[in-house]
Amino acid sequence: MTHLSPNGNAGTPVHRVVLVCGGASGALVALHLLRSLAAGPRVDLTLLDPSPSLGDGVAYGTRDDAHLINVLVGRMGAVPEEPGDFLAWLQASGHSARAGSFVPRALFGAYLREWLAGVEAAAPAGVQLQHARRRAVDLQRMPGGWRAVDDAGGCWDAEAVVLATGQGPAPPPPGWQVERLGAAWLESPRGTPGLGAVPEREDVLLLGTGLTAVDAVLTLARRRHRGRVLAVSRHGRWPLVHDPLAPEAPAASPGMSLRAALRVVRAQALRGDGRASV
Repeated sequence: MTHLSPNGNAGTPVHRVVLVCGGASGALVALHLLRSLAAGPRVDLTLLDPSPSLGDGVAYGTRDDAHLINVLVGRMGAVPEEPGDFLAWLQASGHSARAGSFVPRALFGAYLREWLAGVEAAAPAGVQLQHARRRAVDLQRMPGGWRAVDDAGGCWDAEAVVLATGQGPAPPPPGWQVERLGAAWLESPRGTPGLGAVPEREDVLLLGTGLTAVDAVLTLARRRHRGRVLAVSRHGRWPLVHDPLAPEAPAASPGMSLRAALRVVRAQALRGDGRASV
């Protein structure tokens, strides 16, 4: 397929893949595509994402060190064939982490960027990765492929498009007119200004009691917030904690149904004193 540059001019025919969004999922897809490509035809990979850096996204874009990854570092890594790679990277980078540690989320984003830079540098001639700081706003079916349109009107033709947009902000409760709340309504507690704009003695209402709510409480505590914090949810429960003494969760068997796999996860989460181990 002929590649159209963002200004619409025809260029050299290439094999092109466009990845929409460059958070952790987009960076991992790009990483594994680059690792799988051999020398041969020219291949261009384009990540369409307005963020200044790749690999962060919502999960790892926070710069608050109180926001920890909710997975033991010994169970994380960019490639399955190198278990413990994230832990090794942390230790080589001067962080005193162990397999059972929980570390700030921003570190995993930095780890992904280093991995991605390494595989990009080792990619065969004719294979290139570019980060276009544009936001994709439309996707159109074209003869032989797809066309992604960015927020500046640029067109990116590709034989394949990967949507790695992740989870967007949660919608407000039905009937809420959040525009009337003005600055009092925060779509997300992360980012700038986020909770940093909340007055020190102002009361805070958290809608939900999941991991995002935990992040919000940790940020407010670090800022020595003195107002009341109320968290509400349909079930009224905080996330379960990890059991550091639990064995690895049993793997799902080939052909196991989703219902059976769910039973395995629930049984593992409820073992012992009821704390989650998966």
